[in-house]
Amino acid sequence: MWLESWRLESLGWKVLGGFG
Repeated sequence: MWLESWRLESLGWKVLGGFG
């Protein structure tokens, strides 16, 4: 299930990058 968490984190980073 850790993979799912990693994907969620990756999505968060992508969002942060978009806002940044």
